[in-house]
Amino acid sequence: MSTYIMSDIHGSSKRFYEMLKLIQIDWSKDYLYINGDIVDRGKDSLKLFYEILEMKKKHGDHIVIIKGNHELFIDYYLSGYLPENLYSSFGGKDTIRELTALDYARKKELIEIIRNLPVYKEIISPVRGDMIIVHSGLHEDHIVKNVDDSINVIESIESALRRDEYEYLISGYLQYDAPAWITKGIDKVMCVGHVPTMYLPDIQAPVICMKSGGKVIMTDCGAGHPGGRLGCIRLEDEKLFYVE
Repeated sequence: MSTYIMSDIHGSSKRFYEMLKLIQIDWSKDYLYINGDIVDRGKDSLKLFYEILEMKKKHGDHIVIIKGNHELFIDYYLSGYLPENLYSSFGGKDTIRELTALDYARKKELIEIIRNLPVYKEIISPVRGDMIIVHSGLHEDHIVKNVDDSINVIESIESALRRDEYEYLISGYLQYDAPAWITKGIDKVMCVGHVPTMYLPDIQAPVICMKSGGKVIMTDCGAGHPGGRLGCIRLEDEKLFYVE
């Protein structure tokens, strides 16, 4: 059994299917976590989203889709909370084209599917123990501490979600601005996406890497951006896989 995590596919269908071949996933025993942002930026990202949903129907819990901010954007756009011009600026121009082709029932169904996606999953990493797979990470205004002064990751996430799911999912605080005491003080290892590592000043490369402090794994290799690629990590030995 192997457990794989990838994130921020952004409609890169060719890369996604090449990655499944590269890791030689065996759906009878392996598990794949897609850590948000399947959609937007790519020309047929909604089509890929539906294809992955079909894979989930077939393989059940062996494939888990975590909600990213771009999935939430679809919900907000269809629900009338996100204007078309703003959504387009977020990379949703081609997704809007795909959404327009859906009838009312399909749109309503899609909203419900997205709203029922988990925002995070708690698993056990064979190498690092307790791990939270979550797209965005932490919000700076919602840091909840334990009695030992460590940061309670789950309660911090839940606090941010209760306040504003949108603001939480678009936050790049953990990736960009969190000081060392935050990244070292969390009580569980976090595996996040959301911010392409090539845009982070201390990395500037499309790679899966560990943030300073050794408790935050960043997996967004910029598949939806020029010069990016799709990355995947296997948790059992932390082997990294890339598709250009």
